[in-house]
Amino acid sequence: MDFFAVEINLFVDTILDMVDRLGGKRSITFSSFSPEICILLSIKQSKYPVLFISKAGSVPTGDIRAGSLQQAMHFVKRWRLAGIVMLSDVFVPCPRLLRYAKRKGLVCGSYGNLNDDPACAKIQAEAGLDAIMVNKTIPYLSTASRKTHGLAGAAIATMPSAEDANLYEVNNSVINAGIPVCWLAIIALVARVLARRMVKYPLDASDYTLLLGWAFAWASCAGLFAGEA
Repeated sequence: MDFFAVEINLFVDTILDMVDRLGGKRSITFSSFSPEICILLSIKQSKYPVLFISKAGSVPTGDIRAGSLQQAMHFVKRWRLAGIVMLSDVFVPCPRLLRYAKRKGLVCGSYGNLNDDPACAKIQAEAGLDAIMVNKTIPYLSTASRKTHGLAGAAIATMPSAEDANLYEVNNSVINAGIPVCWLAIIALVARVLARRMVKYPLDASDYTLLLGWAFAWASCAGLFAGEA
C-alpha cells in the first residue's frame, strides 16, 4: 500500500472519530470533491449520507469520474452514495438534467456563483433541487422570502464572504494584540501598588490613571471576546 492510501485513510479515520465523539444528534452530511474520500466515507460508516461534489467537466480533469454529470452519477450509484453536488452552471441552463438525476433516486445539490441570483436558484428549486450553497445570505433567510423565490423545500447553506473573512482576521488580530497589553497593565499596576506599600506611600493620581487604563484595556478585550462569541 502506498503512502497516499495511508494518508487518506488516516485523514478519513480522524474525521469519523471526531464526528463520532462530538457529533451527537446533529444532522451531518459528508461531501468531497475527491472520489477516493467519498468511497472511504461510504465504506467506513453508514450513519451519515455522503455526497460527491463535481464540476461536471466544466474544468479539465484527469479523473473520468469528475468529467461529466453522467460519469458522476455512475460513480455515485456504483458506490451507493446518497447523491451529487454539481456546479450550478450545469443545472441552470438545462434543469432537465437535474430532474434526470432526481429520477435516479439521488439527492441533488448545487454550488457556484449563479446560486447568488434568485432567478437561477428558483430554476433549480422548481426542478427538484434538494440543497443549494450560496455565497451571500440574500433574501433566503426568512421562510416567507424562501417561498417567494421558490426555495421553500430546498436546504440552504451560506458561505462566508471575503469581507466577513477579512473582518474575522482583523478581530482576531486586535484580540491577539489586546491580551498582552491587558496583562502588562495588570502586572504594572500590581508592581506599582506593591512598591508603594513597601515604602508606605499612599496611592496618587498616577496610580488611579494606571488603574483606569487597566480597566479600559480589560473592558476592550472582554467586548471583543463577546463579539466573537
